[in-house]
Amino acid sequence: QESFVFVRGFPASWKEPQVKYLFVVFGGTASVRFTPDSEFGRAAQVTLKDPSALERAARQLNETDVGDGEVIEECHILCDYVMGASERRRCEAEERRRAEEEAQERKRAEAAAALAAEQARRQREAEEERRRIAEEEQERRRKEAEMQQRIEEEERQRLAQEEEERRLREKEEERRRRKEEKKRRRQEEEEEELRRRQEEEEEEQRRQE
Repeated sequence: QESFVFVRGFPASWKEPQVKYLFVVFGGTASVRFTPDSEFGRAAQVTLKDPSALERAARQLNETDVGDGEVIEECHILCDYVMGASERRRCEAEERRRAEEEAQERKRAEAAAALAAEQARRQREAEEERRRIAEEEQERRRKEAEMQQRIEEEERQRLAQEEEERRLREKEEERRRRKEEKKRRRQEEEEEELRRRQEEEEEEQRRQE
């Protein structure tokens, strides 16, 4: 069964031409079939040359006043779009297709989100690894600097100790040199005094002779 517009509310004077007149602006009718209606006596099932205009025609004509009162008797019509089996199957197929596309799109979005999350995780891990390496390198350099400072400090202390030892040795040598010099002068003075006495004794002996 094809889709159609179900028209009700038109008077008994209406025939097929009057019904067709309603749908001229929607591309014209393909068929008009009258059926009994419990409320209005008759109703019409209308198919259009352009099936895609059916739903729009039903929406625009529903609950409208039509007719000019002369050629076409005035009335208030009701229109409903009735979907046929083939159209329903097509819509259901289209709905399934959209649902599948949405499901695939969700899967792609989820996969993209998962990939982005994985990339972000790997990036965080890489950044953390770079930070750890940088901290280890900084710690290594700090320890090397401390070691170098200790070496330099030990070298300064060693040089200072050597300098102090050298100064003490020089001082001891100077003290010993002065002591020896003093001893030497005293010996010379004693020798000089001894010579002088000897000379005096010799002189005294010569005078006595």
